Amino acid sequence: MQGYKSSQKIVSNSELSTFLKFWDRFSNPHPILTIRS
Repeated sequence: MQGYKSSQKIVSNSELSTFLKFWDRFSNPHPILTIRS
Protein backbone atom coordinates (compact mmCIF):
# COMPACT_ATOMS: atom_id res chain seq x y z
CA MET A 1 0.00 0.00 0.00
CA GLN A 2 2.80 2.38 0.89
CA GLY A 3 4.59 1.67 -2.39
CA TYR A 4 1.43 2.39 -4.34
CA LYS A 5 0.89 5.61 -2.42
CA SER A 6 4.50 6.59 -3.10
CA SER A 7 4.03 5.86 -6.80
CA GLN A 8 0.91 8.02 -6.93
CA LYS A 9 2.77 10.88 -5.26
CA ILE A 10 5.59 10.67 -7.82
CA VAL A 11 3.09 10.64 -10.69
CA SER A 12 1.28 13.59 -9.15
CA ASN A 13 4.50 15.57 -8.80
CA SER A 14 5.46 14.71 -12.37
CA GLU A 15 2.09 15.89 -13.69
CA LEU A 16 2.32 19.08 -11.64
CA SER A 17 5.83 19.73 -12.94
CA THR A 18 4.67 19.14 -16.52
CA PHE A 19 1.74 21.51 -16.02
CA LEU A 20 3.97 24.21 -14.53
CA LYS A 21 6.43 23.85 -17.42
CA PHE A 22 3.59 24.06 -19.96
CA TRP A 23 2.13 27.11 -18.21
CA ASP A 24 5.58 28.75 -18.09
CA ARG A 25 5.99 28.18 -21.83
CA PHE A 26 2.44 29.36 -22.51
CA SER A 27 3.11 32.56 -20.55
CA ASN A 28 6.44 33.05 -22.34
CA PRO A 29 6.56 35.91 -24.90
CA HIS A 30 7.92 33.39 -27.43
CA PRO A 31 6.24 30.06 -26.52
CA ILE A 32 7.14 28.38 -29.82
CA LEU A 33 10.82 29.23 -29.38
CA THR A 34 10.76 27.90 -25.81
CA ILE A 35 9.02 24.65 -26.80
CA ARG A 36 11.50 24.03 -29.64
CA SER A 37 14.49 24.65 -27.36
